[in-house]
Amino acid sequence: MKTAILIPVCFISTFSFGQSNPDKLVVEVSPINGSINSTLAYNLQGKISYLFNKHLSIAARHNQGIVDIFSVGEKTSPNVNKKSSLSDIAFGITLINTQKPIADPTEEARPSWIHKLLQLDLGMTYYKFAAIRTDYYSYDLDNQGNYKVINSINRLSASLGFSFILRENNIKNPNNIKLKRQHTFSAGAYYGLNYDLQGYVKIPGENPTLRAPKDYKFSRGGYYFRYNFRQQINKHLFLGADLFFSKMPYVEYRSNDDLFLFRGGESEFGFQPYTGITVGWAF
Repeated sequence: MKTAILIPVCFISTFSFGQSNPDKLVVEVSPINGSINSTLAYNLQGKISYLFNKHLSIAARHNQGIVDIFSVGEKTSPNVNKKSSLSDIAFGITLINTQKPIADPTEEARPSWIHKLLQLDLGMTYYKFAAIRTDYYSYDLDNQGNYKVINSINRLSASLGFSFILRENNIKNPNNIKLKRQHTFSAGAYYGLNYDLQGYVKIPGENPTLRAPKDYKFSRGGYYFRYNFRQQINKHLFLGADLFFSKMPYVEYRSNDDLFLFRGGESEFGFQPYTGITVGWAF
């Protein structure tokens, strides 16, 4: 399975209210983004969200590893461009909306200065871990004595969570309500559906690809926490920050002790933290 199959998704869909709020479609990028797995990495992240109506939205996010900062030149895989990545896609269903219409039809319904939303998030997540030192992922030998190596551990998971959204609005002009800033707190659980082990045979100049046998224990449970901050610069442009921490469903790989022993810093971490500065545009 390729990461491109999934359109990345955000568990935070942007809600729209007020006549002048432009949040029907929101595009966001994080040009300054980092993660820690088996090493510190520089990443790029992109997100897009779309509001169908006041009850339903969809959002997607993709976080792509670019450079393993402390491991430049160390990768032993023939495919040096293989990097870790995380893709999400999810629907957001609004459960609680504090904006209530005023019963008197002669009075205009206006949102409060702080608008509160509780949202149910249902989605899918695809996470790929790319081994940096693939020597330590050698698991077998072929008939000619060449090493069989795993260089990518991929997993597909379902996700279920909630987002609590605080939107601070400028209501000086009731006919021109503007979003000032937004805080989104998200938490949820993962359930691993399947995993795939991509690899190759270590033959200099050839390195034919293969699929490693799926005979390792798959710990399917996981969870995530996310905080997203958004500060409007004008009606459309905004800056912000995105913090993410998760425990992904985990393939409990154990190397063949007769081939290599892990030194402790080459294996996949059980936890994945990401953090970044964001800039975006609301249409």
